[in-house]
Formats: sequence, structure tokens, C-alpha cells
Amino acid sequence: MASLGKTTPPFLGDYVEATFAVQACSPYRLTLKIVSPRNAVLGEITDLVLPKLSDIQDFHPPPLAQMFTVQNPNSPSPTLRMASNSGIPAKCLGDFLKAVDNHMARLEDDLQFHLEQEFLAEGKAR
Repeated sequence: MASLGKTTPPFLGDYVEATFAVQACSPYRLTLKIVSPRNAVLGEITDLVLPKLSDIQDFHPPPLAQMFTVQNPNSPSPTLRMASNSGIPAKCLGDFLKAVDNHMARLEDDLQFHLEQEFLAEGKAR
């Protein structure tokens, strides 16, 4: 197994953030080893999953107007292109759009739940 990175103390606060390079649009399964300064393994957490973008449940997309540009908007066939500074590789566009769809579906589900709860509460108040 390849080592992706190492984070060393001092750690400030309750959280430790480790950053490492990944291939775009790829899921990962990681093992976290906690090692003493003398390289003794103090603990290990296996099967940490870094899912692909469309499988991340709390993904919040950026404003789409920042992600895309419209060329020839007044023509009968305008062209939608990814903005050069979008940060999304072209090969990930399908997964990005699926992630946006999944986010919208979760918002709609949440809205439906709250509307039903409001309807039930109004019925009980009468």
C-alpha cells in the first residue's frame, strides 16, 4: 500500500487535517495509522472511504454560473462550456452534474418532509 501523506504535530484544536493528492473523480479506500514519534503504531483505522463526488452526501455545489459560461447566448444554439477556472476536470463533468442532481434531490426530499410536518402540525392544532 502506498503512503499518501504524513501529518506531524503540533496539532492545534480537536481536529487534525491531512491533505494529499488524489486522482480526480476517483473513490478511495484509506487506512489511517496513528504512529508515535518513535514509529510505533499506536492505532489503525481501516476502510476509511473517500467517495467519488456524486456519492458524497453533504456535497454543496458552487453556483453554476461560476462553473459554466454561455457562448453565443442570443443564437438559436448557444453553447454551454465549463469555465476555465471551474476547478472541475472535463473528465469529471458527468460525475459533477450527477452530484448536483443528487444535491437537488436531497433538497427536494427535505422540503417535502418539512411540508408534510407542517401539514400534520396544522391538523393537530385544529
